[in-house]
Amino acid sequence: MLSIAPADTLTSDALWVLLQALAEVGVARDALDGAAGDVLALSHDAEWRSDGVTALRDTLSDLATRTRIAAADAGLHEARIASVTA
Repeated sequence: MLSIAPADTLTSDALWVLLQALAEVGVARDALDGAAGDVLALSHDAEWRSDGVTALRDTLSDLATRTRIAAADAGLHEARIASVTA
């Protein structure tokens, strides 16, 4: 787990690094949110009933769930980084 403890004072270099990290985590979270929606749509599109397609649908559904969890985790990291810069 990532743990960030705020320092009493941040140097300009440290603040710059934190702001860059915040931006990158935001981009990652947005990408994961978009991917989760796309994968969920694929999962719903694959509602035929055959063993192979059912397995694919289950895999896509699982991937969508894990992607949403990763997006939520990225959002938590984003909030932690933002709290250090505040």
